[in-house]
Amino acid sequence: MTTAAWDEIADWYDSMRSGEWGPIQNEQSLLDLIGNVSGESVCDLACGQGVMARLLTERGAKATGVDISEKLLEIARLYGSESPLGATYIQDNAPQSE
Repeated sequence: MTTAAWDEIADWYDSMRSGEWGPIQNEQSLLDLIGNVSGESVCDLACGQGVMARLLTERGAKATGVDISEKLLEIARLYGSESPLGATYIQDNAPQSE
């Protein structure tokens, strides 16, 4: 999908992830697989609205979320402002990032 397409569906995507179905149930499994991240620098590629980046900062990581959609990153920053933990967000196209 293009940047414009992701920006166009950002509000729907956020409501889907925040609504009745809630966050993806695999998040805890992913965190268990990742293990201890305290003091580590981590990158959450295709971070969307920053759920994993925030969860990783809660566990002591310095997390940077990268997403193609500036609109989704605005949502991530909004959620981050509600409970500031220090995750940062960068707009970029992950497959083309250096």
